[in-house]
Amino acid sequence: MEEEITYSKIVDKNLKNSVIEGVGNSCKVGFGESYISAFAIKIMNASNFQIAFLASIPRFVGYLSDLFSTNLLDKIKNRKRMISLGIIISAFMLIPIFLSAFLPNFSAWLLILFATVYFLSDFIVVPIWISLFGDIVPDKIKGEYFGKRNRYLGIAEFTSYFIGGLILYAFARINLLLGFGIIFGLALVSRIVSFVFLQKIYEPDYTIQEEDPFSFMDFFKKMGSTNYGLFVIYICLFTFSVQIAAPFFAVYMLKDLNFDFLTFTIVTSVAAVSGFLSMPLWGKYSDEFGNKKILSVTGILIGSIPILWALSTNLMYLVIVEVFAGFLWAGFNLSSFNFVYDTVSPEKRVRAVSYYRVLYGISIFVAPILGAYLLNIKITSWKPMIFILILSGVLRLIFSLIFLPKIKEVKQVRTISEGELVWSLLTVESIRGLMLPLMIIKRNAKKPKEVVDKIIDEIKHVMEKAKE
Repeated sequence: MEEEITYSKIVDKNLKNSVIEGVGNSCKVGFGESYISAFAIKIMNASNFQIAFLASIPRFVGYLSDLFSTNLLDKIKNRKRMISLGIIISAFMLIPIFLSAFLPNFSAWLLILFATVYFLSDFIVVPIWISLFGDIVPDKIKGEYFGKRNRYLGIAEFTSYFIGGLILYAFARINLLLGFGIIFGLALVSRIVSFVFLQKIYEPDYTIQEEDPFSFMDFFKKMGSTNYGLFVIYICLFTFSVQIAAPFFAVYMLKDLNFDFLTFTIVTSVAAVSGFLSMPLWGKYSDEFGNKKILSVTGILIGSIPILWALSTNLMYLVIVEVFAGFLWAGFNLSSFNFVYDTVSPEKRVRAVSYYRVLYGISIFVAPILGAYLLNIKITSWKPMIFILILSGVLRLIFSLIFLPKIKEVKQVRTISEGELVWSLLTVESIRGLMLPLMIIKRNAKKPKEVVDKIIDEIKHVMEKAKE
């Protein structure tokens, strides 16, 4: 009985600290990482190819490093220590990223170099983080817990991103470079907060058995014949279709549509708002109907997003499209994240995730360069950006229709058709899931302490389930 109470307290503490650790990381993304492309466009006047390299090379190197993270962990066997080192290096790389602007002849290329080190140190520990959190979050509440955790992370990322946009908007007429310096500084501080609360998380022992290791080539050869392998193929091809257009949305808005930083921030942040408001709903549906079903619905519908972007440049219309996009991406990202936990055993998780992320990185490396090439040639009578938006949407639909029927749900869940699920999402459940957080904030708008208490109560509710 005493052991159970101790374990319960450890789980309780881990889940609380995990939320704050994640909030710190989300603020780092909102203040810093999200504005690196805008930094290159506005301060360095980077070309489309430089933007493509900035979007592809740093992340590709980061994903490729996952091959080494597995072997390092097998030797060190201390996940928290490795994650901590990655956090510190990535946090302080924000300083040279900012300082690259002071060397105008090579600034864009130096930015790409420093961003590569940033993503390398950040990404090399992700499979290790997934392994650690797979152990500290009880299986029976993973969908609900990560759904609610992701909502608070989404709130943090949106808030920091929006404040960052306001800072840049305010400094645009004074000294835009100083504005970027402020938000990158805030990102660094946020990452240090993440580091501090990671230290408060209890790490279970990490063990590896002799039969667990398998090579990248073993994994690659069997991909087409395993459920997890088919999932990896689908995600990589889907990501390829997304990344053909994704890096150039900032260029499109800041240069082609001439958005100021306030308008740019509003359009790009509404997706985050929609996403974090709908996260609890997706978490509930993930546990109830399975991650495969959520993937099927969201994967198909996400194919329409870039096509919708190609139809109009009206600001209000684009905001509505982004609300829809944020809602869908929240479900897609949560279900794909949880599907890994469903299909890979804990002892093989680090290695399986590492190999998956290497292939994912190849998609991210190739697609933006292809997108930049297509932006610089005339294929149709359409504007090049309109062409790659439509191409991106069509490819997303094609890959979803081919691969999603081949992927199987691996846990026991309630049966529901895709049509019924879409109807449920678009009616009572989705309205309640999206509006409840707003109602809570509205009722307590003048009582910030009560808003915080409501959030803590929800986290406690999830943790109570972990104790059962």
